[in-house]
Amino acid sequence: MSPPSHINAIANLKLLNFGADTTNKFRAFKLPNASHTSDQYFHKIILLRSSRYRNELLHRHSDLDDVLCSYLGNIDSNVADTLLMAREETRVGNTFAEMAADFLSSKRVRLRDIATCIHHELGFPVNHLRQCNAHTQATQGDVPLLYPPPDQIERLVIDLETGLRKLGTENAELAAIIVNAAMVHCHMFIDGNHRTGRAMYNAFFPRTDNKIPVPITLLSSLYRESYLLKMRRVIIFADWDPMLLFVQAAHDAVISIQETCDFAGSPTKCQTGRVDDSTLARRIGYDQP
Repeated sequence: MSPPSHINAIANLKLLNFGADTTNKFRAFKLPNASHTSDQYFHKIILLRSSRYRNELLHRHSDLDDVLCSYLGNIDSNVADTLLMAREETRVGNTFAEMAADFLSSKRVRLRDIATCIHHELGFPVNHLRQCNAHTQATQGDVPLLYPPPDQIERLVIDLETGLRKLGTENAELAAIIVNAAMVHCHMFIDGNHRTGRAMYNAFFPRTDNKIPVPITLLSSLYRESYLLKMRRVIIFADWDPMLLFVQAAHDAVISIQETCDFAGSPTKCQTGRVDDSTLARRIGYDQP
């Protein structure tokens, strides 16, 4: 049998196709304190993805792993790019957080308008819906993923809007995860869909007691290969459980840094990200190699 020329994304994202087992496991997130959304804190999160601490990280938070990761090469982005994206997602998410909350609590705002505003704020010049076919860039030996055709985009966005409104503000954490994956799935725009989805995650994630969510770029960077595999499971099979549990585990991992680390330091250290790795590892209980 010859290999397929491409894999189709499912035509319907099945937004609320959550098993009872996942619903029972999935609990409300604890939000990191806003005062720690600094480069120093971001660097400490990125530190956990390094090979020195990966085994201990996966031992403590097994839902970050994926059985297929061994088939992928190392696809981590560099630290500078990750920090840049995290800062941008935080800025844009904060800008449109009120608009996202208004969408979940009323019908005065359309999801398409939020996506278009965020896409434009990120600097992409073309903000109309995609009018051509789109697929992933496949490397040698890989099979491209073909996203839904352009004539289905508007229906998918309306279905997404309906599903998110049913969740309401009391399930905003879940809505944030769904809207990120859904933006990647339907590929509304010709470019910038992944960045728009990540910024929308930050906008939809609830802000209570002056706390700001950790950007999904940082959460996914703990094990980027696994995160991308779980995104594919959602897009191709409508299998949400692994993605939900990954985000929960990633949140638990970064909260352990917030709760156990001393963030006091000079402004220079915070700006440049020079942190004492051995001290950090000792404080959160990660053994040195």
